Amino acid sequence: MWYKSVNKAEFRSYVRQDTRLNVAYWTATKVVQMCELQANDTSLEHQITQMDTRVASLLNAVNEEVTKQNGLTKHLIQHQLEYIKSYCANALANTSQRVTYAQTGLEMPGEEEQIAKEMAFIKERADMIPGDDLLEEYDRAIYLIYQATGILDSDNQTDELRAGFKKRIAAACDLMTPGFSKIQRQCNDYVGHLYLSPAKSRALINQQIVDYSNMFSVGFSLTRLYRIIIGVVEDQSTEAWTQKALTQLQKDITERSNTIQSRLIEANLARADNMGYVLDPELFNHNNISESAA
Repeated sequence: MWYKSVNKAEFRSYVRQDTRLNVAYWTATKVVQMCELQANDTSLEHQITQMDTRVASLLNAVNEEVTKQNGLTKHLIQHQLEYIKSYCANALANTSQRVTYAQTGLEMPGEEEQIAKEMAFIKERADMIPGDDLLEEYDRAIYLIYQATGILDSDNQTDELRAGFKKRIAAACDLMTPGFSKIQRQCNDYVGHLYLSPAKSRALINQQIVDYSNMFSVGFSLTRLYRIIIGVVEDQSTEAWTQKALTQLQKDITERSNTIQSRLIEANLARADNMGYVLDPELFNHNNISESAA
């Protein structure tokens, strides 16, 4: 594990900042989904205002503490902070416009560019972190899913492109099924390097095992959904579909996709919130943590 060479106190500071950034990212992502699925009323506006304030608080806290880091951990946090500040600014801006576009069935301008930025960020971060890390494997799986989605959106579908899609989804599926032993080892090593008391360490390890398992389970569900989608695409070229049947299938896939996206957001928020509740009690408390967190 790359962090074994990092001083425990410094690593704890790094994880605290990484946790803040993860919560900021997934909170902003939740805002995007709320805009796409909910009506634009005062209730939505109030929720977004609260979440916007929380994101700003988390990013400010990282800005203040990042100067205390050194070497690789400082480089990682600075790189992560730069991307997540940009992502959150984009996600939380023009939310009323985002609602309008969603209601008319149109894609918000700039979405493709944002996905390209995220893919670049994941690739750059993977190049910066040496050795195995389960969180980075999770991000690599998301990267492969993004690549596969780009192939699926291509106007010129060929057998070669579809083979490339299947290859990436198969690889993502493998990454999203690490198995209990690997998750347990990751949590033991990761939490064990945080300089916690034995009791806190044991409790957090057990909670993180649950949280990691949920994250990867939802990620696996996402890869299964894309396998269903490519199956439908291939069926359309060989079988006759009525417009009614195709419309119903598209509706079912959209509903399943929205459900998985909600679970993905909550699972990632829960893991980060539970970590933050232990390492960062001033910013994390039971009034702030996600629905799925302990």
